Amino acid sequence: MIVVAGHIDVDPANEAKVDPIARTMMEETRRETGCRVYDITRSLETPGRLHLYEEWDDLAALEAHFDTPHMKTWREALAALGVLGRQVARMEAGEPTAL
Repeated sequence: MIVVAGHIDVDPANEAKVDPIARTMMEETRRETGCRVYDITRSLETPGRLHLYEEWDDLAALEAHFDTPHMKTWREALAALGVLGRQVARMEAGEPTAL
């Protein structure tokens, strides 16, 4: 399983404009083959910060995701809203176990 986690910082003045774009991105991505979890949430502590958390069956599924039309739209929208920084990492993980 592949896990992607991190955050993207956008101009706080444009934060509310991200919501409909993020909602569409989540809906479209969750329908992709190999997508287990795809969440974009806003930080409660840092204005303009979006937290990302994703789980994919394998690297091939994640790489296919990068070529989707909704990913292109997402990237273009974020650029227009003013990305101030990002920190996102991809990790390989075993199957989850209950705690």
